[in-house]
Amino acid sequence: MEIPKTNKAKLVNVKKSAILGILLTAVLAFHSLRAQSQTQSQTAAQQQQEQQLRAAEHLAAQQRQAEQQRQAQQLREQKQREQLERQAQQQREQQQTEQKQREQQERQAAQQDKQERQAEQPSEPQPRERQDQHHANASAPSHTHRRPADAPSSSSSTSSSSTSSSTSTPRSHSVGTSGSSAATSTSTSSGHYVGTPGSSAAARSVRIGTPGSRTFPAPASLSLPRHSVYKLPPASSFASGTFDGGAVLTQTASGQVLSQVNAARTKMSGINKHALPAGLVTVHPDGHLTLVASGGRRFNLRPDGTLASLSRAPAGIAPAATSVPLGSVAKFAPSGRLRSLRTRNLDIQYGPHGSRTVVKRLPDQASLVSYGPHSGYLQRTIVQNNATSVQRTYVTQNATYVRTYTPYSYRGVTLLTYVPPYYYSPAFYGWVYYPWPTPVSFKWGWRGYPWHGIYRVYFIPMPLYPSPVLWMTDYILASTLADGYDQQQDYSDDPNAAAPVTMPNDDDSSDQEIYAQTSTPITPALRAEIAAEVQQDLTAENAAATYQASPDAQPSSPAQQLSLDLQPDRVFLVSSLLTVSLGAGTCSLTAGDILQVVDPSGSNPRLTALLSVASSKRGDCPAGAQVELYLQDLQDMDNYLRAQTDDALAKLHSTQGQQGLPAAPQPALAPPTPSSTDNAAPTPDPGVASMLAEAQQQASQEETNLLQSAFASNPPTNAPANTATNQEEQ
Repeated sequence: MEIPKTNKAKLVNVKKSAILGILLTAVLAFHSLRAQSQTQSQTAAQQQQEQQLRAAEHLAAQQRQAEQQRQAQQLREQKQREQLERQAQQQREQQQTEQKQREQQERQAAQQDKQERQAEQPSEPQPRERQDQHHANASAPSHTHRRPADAPSSSSSTSSSSTSSSTSTPRSHSVGTSGSSAATSTSTSSGHYVGTPGSSAAARSVRIGTPGSRTFPAPASLSLPRHSVYKLPPASSFASGTFDGGAVLTQTASGQVLSQVNAARTKMSGINKHALPAGLVTVHPDGHLTLVASGGRRFNLRPDGTLASLSRAPAGIAPAATSVPLGSVAKFAPSGRLRSLRTRNLDIQYGPHGSRTVVKRLPDQASLVSYGPHSGYLQRTIVQNNATSVQRTYVTQNATYVRTYTPYSYRGVTLLTYVPPYYYSPAFYGWVYYPWPTPVSFKWGWRGYPWHGIYRVYFIPMPLYPSPVLWMTDYILASTLADGYDQQQDYSDDPNAAAPVTMPNDDDSSDQEIYAQTSTPITPALRAEIAAEVQQDLTAENAAATYQASPDAQPSSPAQQLSLDLQPDRVFLVSSLLTVSLGAGTCSLTAGDILQVVDPSGSNPRLTALLSVASSKRGDCPAGAQVELYLQDLQDMDNYLRAQTDDALAKLHSTQGQQGLPAAPQPALAPPTPSSTDNAAPTPDPGVASMLAEAQQQASQEETNLLQSAFASNPPTNAPANTATNQEEQ
């Protein structure tokens, strides 16, 4: 049936209306969804801002708490300083009292000696002239060295006295009388009081210093360890005594002991196989020997004949002129490995893994620290706008950069604290401070690096990172181990370096050289402790950035940095080679070892602290060992950790949102601002790389010179010759 045209038009209109309604509904739904999405975005932005505000408030609360802790710590330190001052005053008073008592006892002893000498005078009358001479000799102190038992008597002793006046005793405590010359105070005023060749051993003694001071009798007997390679001569061969209870041998007895020691050294290797030169020998109660030879040379030997240390006085100064030799001083392990060498302007330290650190003192009060010919730094002081700072220009195998430090006083010691080169926005510090919404897996790409192959058991990175701080902690640990490895390799690659140092064997460790047989890995608990230190550094850096942005605010003093870190159970990350004392021996710490505070005050509360080794690598100090470190060494570790924290922040700031890392909020991506008020970046010092290589070459030359002249038969021409009258008082 055909539909009328009118109805068809109506049907078309209805369809059009329906289609328009559908379109209108869709448009309205689209606008509704768009408005809802905008509302959700605004809500999320508000929540993010609120979260950042809460983070800022939380940081501000922590800053207030830190400021309160700082003030409380200042009060405690003030009380501690006052207590130390009172104790020091009491000690000074006690020392003065003891000194007066000693002087009184010495006067009484001198009076008693005078009475005994008078009582020993012959009863028969003496000629007046002879009697006067006898009294004069009894009342005046003798300045004549003891004549050895086998030396010529009478007139020959007088001629030998003038020869011995140019020599002196190593580590002598003799000071001489006021107004005496240097040569006289080191020889004649040492005042060796001796009897006649027939007197008893107990009566023979050596007087140190001016008349009336303490005397040291020669011991009646000594006992030697079972592993000694020499036999002790009879007591009649003891020329005099030393303050530690040892005995200085006569020239003949010294030659006999040296002959036995040299016979044993022919079976040794390295530096220990060289024959010792002739000289005067001192036997110490523990069996150690001290040999004073010509040319200002002094050898300290272990009872088994191995060389413990070797020193050489500079030209014009005999070994006894000072208790601390001013020339070259070298220390050796029982195997003959060189442990350290000190010269007039160099301090050289050798590590257990083949590393060598050279510290060179420069004429302009600057210092150069070289870990190898291509790594190290130059340190110098800068005064600008009445402010003093210290700048270090670091050179590595890949880069040159500058770090700045500010001096401050802690426990009366001047330390250097690290100054960050720039600060980030508070939003970035807040994002780094809090955990990520979900743990993150990150591939570091270390598998092909040599250091990772060596330390892959000692340090294992986390499989998942719940927070930026833990990610930064693994970055810092890896960078520290890589730096330590590069320092060792830099020295090993030096063509002027000595032969590679091997691991000490069991025989070495039995005598004063202690080391870990296996590595003690970094545990999750220690990683968490390092992360806590990193988090504290972030809080302090954010506080400094806030203070810099607010000129009216007063920043907290950086002098409290170490005092806050130096608390029981706090940890320190070792950043460079250190050789420390451990009981009766020594051990080494290298970059990547972790220490834990036992007592903030060591044996010297002003200078040291006591720590235990929490984790270490094979060949370093064993885990559990307690070591004492200087405050400056701990400050250097803290500075290194803070600098590495800045490097980790820069890495995280540049890689956020990449390689699986979460993206930081837009306000956190603001570029960092310089920490310096003048916005001027420090300029590296020129020529540091060549200075580092030159320092290593000079160190190698000093080693060669010392070892070549050590066992020479003739004394070096640049040092005064010593005679057999040298006495050792160690």
